Amino acid sequence: MNIAFKCLACGGGGKNGFREVEGFPIAAYDGVIDWSDYTDEIPPLNDNNWWMRSEETPVPGDSRVINVRHPFNESAAEAFWTLYTPACSSINGWEEHLEEIDASAFVKCQIERVLSYTEQQAWLKVKVLETITFVEVLNKTPQTEEGLPIVNNTYQFEAFDLQRLNDWMYFSGSAEGDLGNWMLIKQVDGEARLIAFGEWSFHQQCAYLGNISISDETLQTLKSWCRNI
Repeated sequence: MNIAFKCLACGGGGKNGFREVEGFPIAAYDGVIDWSDYTDEIPPLNDNNWWMRSEETPVPGDSRVINVRHPFNESAAEAFWTLYTPACSSINGWEEHLEEIDASAFVKCQIERVLSYTEQQAWLKVKVLETITFVEVLNKTPQTEEGLPIVNNTYQFEAFDLQRLNDWMYFSGSAEGDLGNWMLIKQVDGEARLIAFGEWSFHQQCAYLGNISISDETLQTLKSWCRNI
């Protein structure tokens, strides 16, 4: 069985627009999968008519119920990666909840059971196969050297921002809500490491995980794009 949806804007279908981005061995869904703490049933709506997102980072061996929507497109037989973010950043993004980065993770999982499936969304019970949190990423993801600089492999927007928290730098930008990207960089012993990169459009909601040592030139170029420097 394949779980897929049509785009609400154009009515088209198809798979998520994953790219092969140099230096990023893992490609994951971003922003189209929400996690609950339930293990075998669809979470109920509360008095405000919304359901509680999970605050617990998934760990290998967990069975969890998730909600998925376009452009999710997967077979029950295949494992897939997704970017998990805790409840607040799941709803409002890291832009408003940068403090949740350390509890976020790239999670590999597989569909165990379809609980509900409509034209717009599905509730799935999944088995968690692997988890890489942003606390663990330096130990679990091999360090690589910069090849094609990320500034030559992504969009540059007029509305680009930089936010900082401890050793993290979070760059994000968009073009009137139609497409956008973000980058998560960590300072490690005075060196900048590009840990994650995301991009989105109507048919694309992607996050990529790596551990790339980037040049000071690349970092300064990214900063020069930002309107809040």
